[in-house]
Amino acid sequence: MDPGYFDTEKKRNPRETANIFAKICFWYTWPIFAKGRKGQLSISNVYRCTPEHRATPRGDVMYEKWSKELKKGDKGKKPSLLRTIIKIHGLPFILGNALFACFESGTRLLIPVCLERLINYFSPTHAGISDSHAYMYAAGVVGLMALNAAMLHPMLLWLLEMALKIRVACSSLIYRKLLRLDLTVGGKASEGLAGHVINLLTTDAQRFDMASLFLVDLVKTPIESTLIVYLMYRQIGVAALIGVAFLLLFIPLQAYLGKVSSKLRRQTAVRTDNRIRLMNEVIQSIEAIKMYAWEDAFAKIIGQARKKEMNVIKKMSWLRAVMISCVKLNTKVAIFLSIISYLSFGNDLTAAKVFVIFTYYEMLKYTLVDFLPLGITFTLEAYVSVKRMQEFLLLTEVNNQDGVDLVKIENAQANGVFEKIGNGQQAYIRSDSNVEQPKPQYVISMKDYTTYWRNVDDEAQGKVVENRKIAALADIDLNIKPESLTTIVGTVGSGKSTLLHAILRELTPSAGQLRVSGLVVYAAQEPWLFEASVRQNILFGQDMDLRRYKQVIKCCQLKTDLEILSHGDKTIVGERGTSLSGGQRARISLARCVYQNADVYLLDDPLAAVDAKVGQAIYEDCIRGFLRDRAVVLVTHHVQFARHASLVAVMRGGRIVAQGTYQELKNGVPEFETLIEMGEKVEEEKQKQKQKAAGNYEAQESVEHNYMLRSQRSMSEASQLSFNLDLDNNLDPTYEGETQKKGSVDNSVYLTYIRSGGNKCSMLLLFGLFIVAQMFYSSTDVWLKEWVNLEEANSAVVNAFKNQSLIDGSYNQSSFTGSLNLTSQLNPTMNQTSVSQTTGSNVASDQNSLMNSVLKENITSFQNVTFQDLPSNYFHLTREQCVYVYASLILVCIFLTWNKLVVFYNTCIRASVSLHDSMFRGVTNAPMWFFHHNPSGRILNRFSKDMGQVDTLLPVALVDCLGFLFEVLSILVVVCLVNWWLLVPTAVVAVLLYLLRGLFLCTSRELKRVEAIARSQSLNHAAATVNGLTTIRSTREQQRTLAREFDKLQDLHSSSWTLVLTTNRAFGWWMDMVCCLYLAFVTFSFFLFSGDDTLGGNVGLAVTQVIGLVGMCQFGMRQTAEVENQMTSVERILEYQNLPPETPVEMNKKALRANHPELDFDKWPSKGEIVFEDVSLQYQSPPKKEEPVKAGEKPEEPVYAIRGVNFHIRPAEKVAVVGRTGAGKSSLINALFRLNPITGAVRVDGVTAEEAGLRAWRCRLGALPQRPALFAGSLRDNLDPRGLHSDADLLAALDQVELRSLVAQLAAGLSSRVGDGGGALSGGQRQLVCLARAALARAPVLVLDEATASVDPETDKHIQNTIRTKFANSTVLTIAHRLHTVMDYDRVIVMDKGRVVETGHPYELLTQSTNTQRPEALPKWSLLSKSQAPLAIPENFAFDQRSDSFVDDAAPHAVRNRMRTYSNRSEVSDQDTGGIFKTLVEQTGKETAAMLYKMAEESYKKLQEKKNI
Repeated sequence: MDPGYFDTEKKRNPRETANIFAKICFWYTWPIFAKGRKGQLSISNVYRCTPEHRATPRGDVMYEKWSKELKKGDKGKKPSLLRTIIKIHGLPFILGNALFACFESGTRLLIPVCLERLINYFSPTHAGISDSHAYMYAAGVVGLMALNAAMLHPMLLWLLEMALKIRVACSSLIYRKLLRLDLTVGGKASEGLAGHVINLLTTDAQRFDMASLFLVDLVKTPIESTLIVYLMYRQIGVAALIGVAFLLLFIPLQAYLGKVSSKLRRQTAVRTDNRIRLMNEVIQSIEAIKMYAWEDAFAKIIGQARKKEMNVIKKMSWLRAVMISCVKLNTKVAIFLSIISYLSFGNDLTAAKVFVIFTYYEMLKYTLVDFLPLGITFTLEAYVSVKRMQEFLLLTEVNNQDGVDLVKIENAQANGVFEKIGNGQQAYIRSDSNVEQPKPQYVISMKDYTTYWRNVDDEAQGKVVENRKIAALADIDLNIKPESLTTIVGTVGSGKSTLLHAILRELTPSAGQLRVSGLVVYAAQEPWLFEASVRQNILFGQDMDLRRYKQVIKCCQLKTDLEILSHGDKTIVGERGTSLSGGQRARISLARCVYQNADVYLLDDPLAAVDAKVGQAIYEDCIRGFLRDRAVVLVTHHVQFARHASLVAVMRGGRIVAQGTYQELKNGVPEFETLIEMGEKVEEEKQKQKQKAAGNYEAQESVEHNYMLRSQRSMSEASQLSFNLDLDNNLDPTYEGETQKKGSVDNSVYLTYIRSGGNKCSMLLLFGLFIVAQMFYSSTDVWLKEWVNLEEANSAVVNAFKNQSLIDGSYNQSSFTGSLNLTSQLNPTMNQTSVSQTTGSNVASDQNSLMNSVLKENITSFQNVTFQDLPSNYFHLTREQCVYVYASLILVCIFLTWNKLVVFYNTCIRASVSLHDSMFRGVTNAPMWFFHHNPSGRILNRFSKDMGQVDTLLPVALVDCLGFLFEVLSILVVVCLVNWWLLVPTAVVAVLLYLLRGLFLCTSRELKRVEAIARSQSLNHAAATVNGLTTIRSTREQQRTLAREFDKLQDLHSSSWTLVLTTNRAFGWWMDMVCCLYLAFVTFSFFLFSGDDTLGGNVGLAVTQVIGLVGMCQFGMRQTAEVENQMTSVERILEYQNLPPETPVEMNKKALRANHPELDFDKWPSKGEIVFEDVSLQYQSPPKKEEPVKAGEKPEEPVYAIRGVNFHIRPAEKVAVVGRTGAGKSSLINALFRLNPITGAVRVDGVTAEEAGLRAWRCRLGALPQRPALFAGSLRDNLDPRGLHSDADLLAALDQVELRSLVAQLAAGLSSRVGDGGGALSGGQRQLVCLARAALARAPVLVLDEATASVDPETDKHIQNTIRTKFANSTVLTIAHRLHTVMDYDRVIVMDKGRVVETGHPYELLTQSTNTQRPEALPKWSLLSKSQAPLAIPENFAFDQRSDSFVDDAAPHAVRNRMRTYSNRSEVSDQDTGGIFKTLVEQTGKETAAMLYKMAEESYKKLQEKKNI
């Protein structure tokens, strides 16, 4: 399914060839930074995925280990995904973390030791430390910090890359499980599967990233914390234990909060799953939602789901506020308690002890308070995600015995007959599948086959209630022979599609046997297409066999369609084939099935969506022609296709009630007779024609043999060239990928986010709280420094004069001088006289006696000095008052921090709610071109990944960023207050940090955008896989191809994600180096610029603050960049919010009053009159940038789907629109409902859509779209999403469409759930439920777009009768392929090539030509003799049985440049027989045409009689 848009040659990652030095310092990332700086980064610049990150080998290893776990489960041991991951990655993870933990802890614990000696050096007494030792300790502080920082980032990168390996392996495992999932068991396997899988691949898979970083802290933290506590005990004794005990009290609280957080995370995941499931359904059914004008109803439903989700996220945010408050402030309280205790025990406080303890507490904060709770939280979140993945992996798998091995998909080879060789030439490869095998008696044999719909909830509880078991199929006996055509017919819900699913082994039999011999392929009832070219949809991963491809295109009637498409078979069809008509989708799906070389072809009603002529041509050319030597099982409601079947099986209620040939059943089986459409009983003449056709069987068989012989020869160069020219002379279509914006996130994005969160006053309050909280937070550190300096000064004074040796004269001169200096500093007035006397004395002999007298005098004076009298104690505070100030500051910090976080998170939640609601409105109000050109995975990515980032990650990054900015600013201010000389290096470092941030931001922003686009590709692939699981599984080996393609898209994302990781780590490494340089400046500045007044408290404060800056700065700078990266999610959301809406949505009251002054709009439309005036419709493309037209180039002309349409439908008139597939019938409905822009005017009761507004216009018209749109909810919600009707009204509407009996069978009645997209109902039942909606609305205008294409004739007859009776007073506009249903309509409009070519009553159209001769049967195509067979079959090959010669059935209007070629067989005969409508009627067969003539004639007579009355 991968269109190959990104299959370009990529350069090798330079990291693979980098040396060890370049890897440590991340030098190899410079080329990416250089491109990012120039704004040249795009997805094409992503490197090739490194071998160790490739998803396929990782997935193979994971699947192999998981398979062993499952085998243990068979023995009674519960399988564990976690155990599987540990077996693969456990040992290297443990060893790597153990080694790094020893290194990191050793370096970090040595830093406080060096810091203590350094601070002691700057204490008043120098503590006996020499200058050389002081320099050594300073170098130790700086060097250990730099060494620790240098090794940290390579280790983090290693851990994140291990998380990447686990993530891609688990994602690959989930996708492979998805391919094998049993969709019939209910639960997560059927409801919300796409949303659940996308959530597993995005939100849950990303949990490994953070868990890998913090998991080791669960083990390392207790050991490291014990060592730190021991070192603190050595410093301050028992006082350390008191502060640590306070910290330990928070661990149980944090563990409890982590447990609550994990529980809330699980609730969030479930509710997010539900919201994504609902959004997926809205996107899948957007056309129906617009036609019903249900945007507001679904906005309410999504809004309720979003409200439940945000209630849990709000609780998580408040919980996070509590945890952050604890983290930020409990270390402050612990330091306070330790200091108080230390002083209480009679100890002297010194700067060295305080700031060493401060450093130890900061380390404890990071390990015990920061990382341990984060480790608990992220580990529990990852554990929850692993459990969710494990639940998905343990869901029931299908046992279809297809032999496909998904355990090992690396280097798997395709099993096709033709393989690409050299320059695209094909050669025949002889393999086992080509050798003629003896044909079995039966290719499919079912005997007493019975199966029940499974209920996963009952099975999980270990009970199966017998009376609740609903039989899907019962007692099926069916034998299908090789080379036979088997037709399955039956009423709606009889089990026809279920029977095909049983043959595919999608159902688990409860009894009986099923044997399948050979390969089986399948074409689903609902065509499944993926976003790629038509050719890629048909080939579906197989090699191109040009001859077979051309034959398939021809027999599936796609030749003319490919000529119309702008790029031929290279045209991109869009997800689900949105750019094609229903018939084109069905035929491409059929072509994919037919192209595969198989033994049995299961075709589930492929003819329902095509008109009678194309259906007949497919039946003859494809089913009875191209597939005549294969076994074909055809499910159909058109019983005329059963005439030529070898076996016809009639089903009712999950049983085969009759089987045999058409002739055996048509007269003896009542069920079969009711299915036979009027006029389709075969006359004797038809029997003769059948015998004649049987006579030509041998000749036809001979030519088929010639085809096989010729297909086994190499094609000549001439024929090969002619084929390639015909196929490849179109220019490839340009890839319309996801838009990637360039440059920085615009300021308007930030302003919009801020406005979404609140008004100006609330924003001012929030910023005010942040500023004031930071001021108080920094003031605690500053106050601690002042208090410590006071304590140290006081201790120095007391210690200096407490030593009695001073009195004994033991002081020397230097000690005496130092004491005098200290004395003069403390109290200059007290010893001024003594000092003057001492300094003025010149008598050396009296020095000792004078010294003793002075000291005695001063000791007496110092005994009277108190703490508050110290000269540096400016406010004369006591020690107790200092304690109260410190405690008060901490309490104020706690209060402000809690309040600012609560206000902040509430603001972010309001912004998230507002952005989601506005994006939902923007998407649902967008024109249809948006959905045609954007796959659902891309849109869901905005609602899942981007919205999830705005909900959870952006608030965390924002609060970190704001906290970092204020804290760094405060640190720089504090450092500069300590030493003014540091202003210059501070300014230099600030400039360096700013430049590095700018460099990183440019690159990181572009890489984030590239990564988001790369991620969308794998999500699109997974979402498309969910929609086509049954079809994919029927292709057998293509499952391996799809798994490899998914892994290839994962590799694309892994390449971009690796660049994100390496650039993040490189930025962090360089930032830390700059901060270590700043630490060196600060530390050594005290040696260079210190004076005698330099105190140890100042040095300790400055150094500890800058040490904190080292780790915090790189993290904070990355968080500022992360904020901008996360704001790209806001930018992407606003991009969808600001999509150009459909206009006008609301009513234009002024225009209504001016143009219709007497109109009562509440009762409009009252008549139902429809007028088309020169209406043309063009399918809109995404708006492109206006580029000047180059000289000589013609501007691109618009391509209209319908052009110049004019007609008038009278009130209560019943009008049918008919035409061939792709004629513009559905485009007519698009024009009426204004799903695409039109020119001209469409009026209903004289009012245009511009006047009424699109919402009112659409909701007043009853609609039944071509695709039945159901949602994974109850039957009641599907019928009436707005809740406007009672249950009685709903049951009455169901009764009108023959579904009352279905509701009676359901255990929950109207409350029964219908599954994703109505998967619990058959295709016909889904259409009938949609028809019941229209009956419930009772609109004056009812529009039916092939409403009964998938129902049986009997139900169709009843529905048509209901339309004629219940909607007798309504205007009915019907698009129909069953002509007998429209023969009694008042008028028929015939469309061809986007124009109205005929209009009138059916009888008038059938008799308007002068040529009244009924046409004979369709011309047959003759077969070739062996001598006439060419080497290569031209595309327009046809053969005529009457002449046994070639007939060139194409009349080319232009040979060159691939201009449109009209087929004589499909076009020319119209003029000969009177008109397109007449041709369509006569192509149904002679007898059916006669009956249709008769019906039209009777209806015309009744109409004339009615007019004459």
